[in-house]
Amino acid sequence: MISLDELEVRDVMSTDPVCLRRETAVAEAIQVLVGRGLQGAPVVDEVGDLVGVVSTSDLLAALAPAYREGEPLDVHTLHELKLRQVHALLEGPPITVEEGLALGAACQLMVKERVHRLVVTRGERPVGMFSAIDLVRVAACLAAKE
Repeated sequence: MISLDELEVRDVMSTDPVCLRRETAVAEAIQVLVGRGLQGAPVVDEVGDLVGVVSTSDLLAALAPAYREGEPLDVHTLHELKLRQVHALLEGPPITVEEGLALGAACQLMVKERVHRLVVTRGERPVGMFSAIDLVRVAACLAAKE
């Protein structure tokens, strides 16, 4: 039986990630992530190189000023989200890993960096995503085989 120690990121990552361009409007990014059921996406520049990661938490923080309890959403703020670009939401460099990294090392990195997802890269290009839910799926599969 295979164990967690034998797996690499490439064995469990989601491939062909949905990437957002750095100039994508925040409103469009919300539609893409919600529409595809994603919790985050790599952000790339005009040549496809990784510049950051945007998460649903980042998008929620951008949307929060439009919400006032008991009132309708503020139309002015919503309009600004159509003009604001996702690169304005990026905080620091993205946390990346290579495909051949041991799964345990990737998990330790996620804990250390306090992130829920890692961008898997080949050079500067994103080729996959490894997230906490991927690890849960693997653990569930391994537990079911015991």
